[in-house]
Amino acid sequence: MPTLNLQVGASSDDAFEGATGTMNLVATAVGIISTLNQWAGVRFTGATVPQGATINSATLLVNIVNTTNDTFDADFYGEAADNPGTFTGSSGNISGRTRTTAKKTVVAADVGAGWYSIDVTAVVQEIVNRGGWASGNAIVIILDALSNSIALQFRAYDGGAGDAAKLDIDYTVPSGGGIVPLAMHHRMQLGMS
Repeated sequence: MPTLNLQVGASSDDAFEGATGTMNLVATAVGIISTLNQWAGVRFTGATVPQGATINSATLLVNIVNTTNDTFDADFYGEAADNPGTFTGSSGNISGRTRTTAKKTVVAADVGAGWYSIDVTAVVQEIVNRGGWASGNAIVIILDALSNSIALQFRAYDGGAGDAAKLDIDYTVPSGGGIVPLAMHHRMQLGMS
C-alpha cells in the first residue's frame, strides 16, 4: 500500500476568500474568523495516485496558528475537477469552483495550536474515481464556513513552507482483474504456450 505525502508548495496554492468574494492569496495564515460565507482552499500538486485506486486513508493536516483562532465549524470538500488550477485573484475563485459530492464536516472547538488532522478519504476517493483523473494531477481541498462560530487560522505557505498544509494519502493500486491479453487468449485457444 503506497503512501503519498504532499504539501502546499507555492504561494498561490493556499488562499482564502471573504464573504464578498475578495480573494487573499498572500498571507502568513489562512484565516476564516467569525463570518459565514467565507471560504478557504489548499492545492496539492503531483498527486501520483492511479485513476481508480482504492484510497485507504487520506488525511489533510493544517497547522493551527494559536489558541485564539482554533475552532472549526466547516465542511471540507474537494474540487470536482480532473486537474484543478492554482488560485487566482478573481472574485469568488474558491466559492465558484465545483465541489465534490463527498465532504467531511468538522465541528470542534478549542483544538489547540499545532497540527490538526481531518479525514478526507471519501473526498479524495471521489476525485481519483473521475474518468479524467490521471496520476500526477493536482488535488484541491475546499473549506466552507458553516456558521459564525468558526474562528480558524492555519499556517499558509507564505508563513513558512514547512508549516503549510499537508495531504497524506495511503492507497492500493487497482488490480488488473486477471484480464488475459487478446494475443495470449488466441494462443491459449490454439493450444500454444
